[in-house]
Amino acid sequence: MFASRFIKSQLRLPVCALALCCIPAACDDHIVGSGAPIVNNCLRDPPLTWDNYGAYIIGRQCRPCHSEYSREGQRADAPLGVDFDDFDDVLGWADRIQARSVDDETMPPAGGMLAEERVLLGEWLRCDVYPALGQRDLQGVGAEQ
Repeated sequence: MFASRFIKSQLRLPVCALALCCIPAACDDHIVGSGAPIVNNCLRDPPLTWDNYGAYIIGRQCRPCHSEYSREGQRADAPLGVDFDDFDDVLGWADRIQARSVDDETMPPAGGMLAEERVLLGEWLRCDVYPALGQRDLQGVGAEQ
């Protein structure tokens, strides 16, 4: 009888630890701790916008080369006219930004963008930029808007 209770008590700790590890993964929360979002949905509160994220990441990672104010020799081969100086510019190039910076990870060409920044960039494009263009969430999440 004592052995049976001892074995049960010894099994509780690993079972409880396993259950606690699985709880965050089962949640449909958009962020746990400081890691990347578990589910790429548009439920973040407050949502990512140009003002609270887009202007920062575009300014830090893209605009040094993609700005009408960058001279030809300062653009690191970025084509003239491919500029991201404001939200309207980003709207015009949203598909290419998604393809090159989120999907293919070929921009910026010198690197430096963290994986979490790419995930957040994709979320911002999907949840703020594409809706501004009249497109729904490309992954089907948030399409009920």
